Amino acid sequence: MDTIYCNLISMMSERNYYPSENKTESIKIENFNIFFQNSITGKKIYIFYITVPKVGINEIKKIITELDECKCNHCIVIYSTVLTSFAKQFIITSNTSILLIFTMSCPS
Repeated sequence: MDTIYCNLISMMSERNYYPSENKTESIKIENFNIFFQNSITGKKIYIFYITVPKVGINEIKKIITELDECKCNHCIVIYSTVLTSFAKQFIITSNTSILLIFTMSCPS
């Protein structure tokens, strides 16, 4: 398993959030989405890992569409590339709680 994935699972489980699918095998770090739900409160959070060269407004719109489809208002976006100013502004004006996490490099 990759470091980011392991840390993510550990961080979320410490807060009583568990993935909707139990993934124990090794995964390839590319774009991945993981849906978590709190075992006590039932709150949902979606985690997105994005590796596109530039995270723009279209990627953010796709994320918000996916959040709307699963009726989830909170997400964490992990990215290691550039986030455009238009994408940042779109996040600010949306009604969705999006936490952005920038990582310096992608593990192989």
